[in-house]
This record gives sequence, structure tokens and C-alpha cells, in this order.
Amino acid sequence: MKIYRLLSIINIMLNKELVTAKYLAEKHEVSIKTIQRDIETLNMAGIPVFSKKGIKGGYGILDSYKFDTKLLSTQEVNLLKSMLDSLSSVYSNKTLESLWEKLESALITVVNAEYAKVKVDITPWNKDEKLQEKIDLILDAIGQYRILSIEYYNSNGECLLREIEPYELVLRHGRWYILSYCLQKKDIRTFKVNRISTMEITNRHFDLRDYKSIQRDESTMRDGIKKVLRFNKEAYYRVVDIFNVDEVTEITEENVTVVTYLKLDSWLISMILSFGDDVKVIEPEILKKNVKNKIKKMNNIYN
Repeated sequence: MKIYRLLSIINIMLNKELVTAKYLAEKHEVSIKTIQRDIETLNMAGIPVFSKKGIKGGYGILDSYKFDTKLLSTQEVNLLKSMLDSLSSVYSNKTLESLWEKLESALITVVNAEYAKVKVDITPWNKDEKLQEKIDLILDAIGQYRILSIEYYNSNGECLLREIEPYELVLRHGRWYILSYCLQKKDIRTFKVNRISTMEITNRHFDLRDYKSIQRDESTMRDGIKKVLRFNKEAYYRVVDIFNVDEVTEITEENVTVVTYLKLDSWLISMILSFGDDVKVIEPEILKKNVKNKIKKMNNIYN
């Protein structure tokens, strides 16, 4: 669309001293005459675009119209660059490219000798090669208010067929989630994108319902049943990666005791098993039973 092309041209000229009509035409896949008409449109809209003839000529925007990069400190610029670099590793589209173009003039002013004291890295350990296709499809469905039909694997490994009204795409802990209304459950549900095996945008539209952004907080991760786990002291470095400091109730020369209210689900059992013989479930009995059954099934595989 013309408006997006005009905004892109402005961003490019804000970040470059001069740019040729040929460059703009090739970038936006239009003719040079179209670019010339775009420049006239920008001038009519009050954007101070000037032209310079000659071999090193082109179009530019008056310096008085450009953003003063001195408003940003070196550390602020470094932090912005780190955030954008990290986000681009898990999300790539025209919106992000446009944001990058807007900030590029500030980012290139960073002194090479300076280094970022804070860096942001949200790149997941296991990257889904088809993730970008899924994200683009989800965003299309959200933008068009169209129902998504998905095949989804839940935490128990069951493949479920669901139809959802997608509301938000959320990046959390390096993973993407869809906040949506599930037509089967008739309630707000969050679906992990990498657990979706297939998805299809239907021709049916939906009206946005009243909802609040649901975060994966205490209410969704916990229940009212106390779990007591005793870890070997050697595993303490992993314990503090998983549990909050106030959940570690006792530390001795040999053991670390944790009292938690994490929900009893497949994730909790898998997490406990990942510690091998460095952990023992003290209570409740139902958790002990679940862990024992899982170990028994694993043992049967190798017998």
C-alpha cells in the first residue's frame, strides 16, 4: 500500500544522508516515476525533502527534521540494539524492519569502544524452523478476526482438535503463546505455539469478546496442595534456577528442602525425574505415586 511505502521512504531518508530514486524503486519494487511521485506527495504533506543532482546526488531530508540522537545515551542505544537483535531471532516481519529503520540512525552512533552492560537474549534453545510461518498465519487470523482451526498436543501428549478465536500473540520465556477463546471449552485459553502441529484459518469471523490479558502466573501454575521435595546439596545450582528463594525452606550440609505449591502435572513430574537420584519426594503421597509409576514405565521400556 502507498501509505506504508511512504512511511518506509521517510524512515530510510531519516537514516541516510542521501538516497537515490533507483535504490528506493528497487527496494519497494516500483518504478522510478512512482518514487518521484511519492517524493512530491511527501513535500505536499510538509516533509522537507530536498534533491541533489549529480553522481553522488539523491533525495534527503533536512537535518532540522531528523531525530536528535543525543537524546539517547550510549547505554540506552546499546540496550535498544540488544533488544531488537534478540527479538529478530524469534520474530521477523515488516513491522520489526520498520522499527529497526526508525532507530537505525541512533544505533549507528554507538561508539565501538563502548559495550552494553545489559544484554537481552530471548532466543530459545530449540528453534522451530517453521515458527515464522506459524506466527505469520496467527497474526493474519488475529488481524482479520477469523477463527483458527488447530491440532494441538497438550501436556499429556494428547492430540486435540480445537477451534479458537485468537486475540493476542505473546512471547514468554523465549516461547510463543496464543491467548484465545476456545470454542470447545467456551473459555479463555492459552496455547503454546510449538505444540500446534497444524493450523488453518477458517472463513468464519468472530467478534472480539471482553477479556483480560492472562499471564502464566501463580493462579495458572499452582494449586493448594503442598509439595515437599528434598534435593542433594550438589543439585542446589539447578534448584535455584527453578524455584523461588522463599520456597527453599532448609539448607544443610547434605540436603536442600523445597516447599512448593506448583501444580501437579506432567511438567512437575518430568522436572522431578530430570534430577535423577538427586531428589526425593517427601509429600504428598499422590505425587510420590505418580513419580513411582513413571519410573516403573521407564524401567519396563529397558527390560
